[in-house]
Amino acid sequence: MTARVWIAEKMLQILNEHSEVSVTVLAERIERPRDKTLESLKTLAERGLVESLRLDKYRLTDAGRIAAGEGGYVRTGGAARPRTVRIETKSLRFRAWKALRMEGGKSTIPNLLSLLATDGEVVSETNLLKYFSALNRVGILSRLHRRVKGTAKTSNGFVVWAIIRNVGPKAPVWRPTKNEVYDPNTGTTYPLPPKGATP
Repeated sequence: MTARVWIAEKMLQILNEHSEVSVTVLAERIERPRDKTLESLKTLAERGLVESLRLDKYRLTDAGRIAAGEGGYVRTGGAARPRTVRIETKSLRFRAWKALRMEGGKSTIPNLLSLLATDGEVVSETNLLKYFSALNRVGILSRLHRRVKGTAKTSNGFVVWAIIRNVGPKAPVWRPTKNEVYDPNTGTTYPLPPKGATP
């Protein structure tokens, strides 16, 4: 991750802590010159993550809150390849975590997907399986021994996933490149143990 990407993430997190923040205060928090901070804010505004308010203040948009809660980031690029926000695949995980909590902390992936899919959206069972497996390895989720009966005759049933460490409303962020899970609710990072190890 480049320094510029890291700064963008940090700005989103700070903005997520307040209803609105002035450019001056934000510059002090991230320890950058005011003009550079304003430039970064304009980039985030172009991506639809922040909006400008009165008296030189900024706040997060709904998309910005999702990005901040999931560890979303801004990727740098040249003029022909403008910076983009990568929150699309993580958005499913964010909604899945929320849905799992609303289901009483227990559900199957197919059931969650049936609740999460929106018109025209293609959702991936593999996406959630990898995500839930990572949360399982750090002790946030557990695979229950009992299964829910599947729809196909040859099905072995669906795995029931249960929350055993309810870290909070913000979805834990799986970072496969760093081999860790980050909890944005508390700022805690959980290194993934070797596969097969007990969390």
